[in-house]
Amino acid sequence: MVVFFGNNRDLSSEFPIYKALFMIRDEIKAGLITAMKARDSEKTAALRLIQAAVRYRDIEERTESDATDDDKLVTEVLLTMAKQRRESIDMYEKGGRPELAAKEQSELDVISSFLPKQMSEEEAKTAIAGLLKNQAPAR
Repeated sequence: MVVFFGNNRDLSSEFPIYKALFMIRDEIKAGLITAMKARDSEKTAALRLIQAAVRYRDIEERTESDATDDDKLVTEVLLTMAKQRRESIDMYEKGGRPELAAKEQSELDVISSFLPKQMSEEEAKTAIAGLLKNQAPAR
């Protein structure tokens, strides 16, 4: 969601509260516009694939773009697409097709940029240890 005021100035950069209102769908759309302006054909193609997959899922679920769980739906689509790209990369590398694997990797990089940051294994172990340490023993 981009907030405009008066002379079409984007206020989301000046007021952080508006930045928090962005939904993943809006970030993808903004990324597509930026990629098109930069004439980055690979990123543009990947973002169009993402938009098409999200639209397909909307039709499949019969939801509107302003649904309350919109980010959840888009994240599920992105996770599915990322998994498909990882499998394709593995198959292309086994088949001796590094150029196709590189194309899939570039798409995976774009898809991953819209996914929430995952915890590393070490961060997860530290968090679990902290929870177990603070938990009272069961009686």
